[in-house]
Amino acid sequence: MMLASGLSLRSHLSRFVGRRGIFFWNRRKETVQKKTVAIIGDVEDPEPFCVAKTLAQGQETVLEKERRQSKLLPRPTFTVKGLCSSASPAAAYLRLQGVQLVDGDATNIDALHEVVNGADVVLLHNGRKAHGMGVAKSDDDMMKILRHIEEIGTQRVLYCSHENVQRVSNGKYAVPSLERHSAVEQYLIRSELRHTLLYMPLAYESLFSLAEQDPSTGHIGMIFPAVEDVDMCSLEDIGRIVLGLVNSDEKFNQMRVLISSAAYSGEDIVEECAELEKGRKIVWKGENKHLQAVSRWFVLSVLCSDYTGRLWRIGPCQRFCPSLQNFLHTSSI
Repeated sequence: MMLASGLSLRSHLSRFVGRRGIFFWNRRKETVQKKTVAIIGDVEDPEPFCVAKTLAQGQETVLEKERRQSKLLPRPTFTVKGLCSSASPAAAYLRLQGVQLVDGDATNIDALHEVVNGADVVLLHNGRKAHGMGVAKSDDDMMKILRHIEEIGTQRVLYCSHENVQRVSNGKYAVPSLERHSAVEQYLIRSELRHTLLYMPLAYESLFSLAEQDPSTGHIGMIFPAVEDVDMCSLEDIGRIVLGLVNSDEKFNQMRVLISSAAYSGEDIVEECAELEKGRKIVWKGENKHLQAVSRWFVLSVLCSDYTGRLWRIGPCQRFCPSLQNFLHTSSI
């Protein structure tokens, strides 16, 4: 049998047959996204412990799974590294989960270099204790650590301090302003490090997505408490905090608010905001709708993870930022 090309079917097929049989060509090979996360914080604290365990076990939320599948991305895998100043049950458990723990404190430059070098993301967590794994005893110590991280070349830092948490939660509905930033935060803001400031404990299964999806420099994130903490707040409390952010003079074009709650939905929160402040028009963009950049609106993103992974956005009027459109296109949660 001759083909239009002048080749016989047999000779045509022979071009794709090897000694061991037929092979497939132009086959798209799935590549696994291997990311390295360095955790600088005390593993006895629940937050660093939870994020290390979550990433090491490869867990992901419903929202993360849907986003990954919609972009045809393979499930990422993580190399998790951390510092450990002494043997403990928590450290022993993390080692069993595959976390690479290095003996030493963050003020030990050699140990810090071993953990941070080659990391895609560094979680810097200043915990409840004034000692322990990687916890700096002063702002000067923390800034030395940050300078060294900057020298190594890591471009993404997530910084969370319990000092920040107390500063926000003790003052009712308080909104952090630049003047109230600690010396460490001010250093991060001035530096060239791509960073996120975490002001509240975070549902850590979403932590890496926050770092991965935000390409901006100097991103400031206001993070609400974890699920059980939010659910103990009243809806009015949450509404007032959101309105406090909305009405602030800060440049919140670089801010996102994440609320991880099983009790409240994004629609509940928006309705509560409208009830508390009836003179202001709160615009709610529903689930999975593309949000256009409108000059009169400043947009604040609220993620309510009520086991459905729904994304809600509210946009109060009288705000405008020239970089808003770029921010929306490049930093979807």
